[in-house]
Amino acid sequence: MRVQVKGTVLRGEAAPVVHAISHEIDRNIAHTLLDRWRRFLKNSMRHPTGTYERHMAVREARLTFTVTDGGMVYGPWLEGTSRRNRATRFKGYAAQRRARREVDRESVHIAERVISANIGRLE
Repeated sequence: MRVQVKGTVLRGEAAPVVHAISHEIDRNIAHTLLDRWRRFLKNSMRHPTGTYERHMAVREARLTFTVTDGGMVYGPWLEGTSRRNRATRFKGYAAQRRARREVDRESVHIAERVISANIGRLE
């Protein structure tokens, strides 16, 4: 009896495909987080100039994604995590924290969508 082996998993070629899918999941989660962060800020700010929003981005380095404001000096103040927030009436927007909580809840669904779209690559 002769057995035919088919598919990347059975041939031992699945690791790069799984790695690529994992990387795409991370990328989608990072970009979803950036979109939510921008949306929460847009809904919260009264007179946005666009300067802060232009510095918000997803940065990729060494297979990791970072959602950042580019080190803007007043970023912690806008978020409400600066020492200055304790001394003023403005307590911050907490837009980043709210976005992170929302994306944390959705991350499994984001991963499922990416896996469903790419599962054929493992056959």
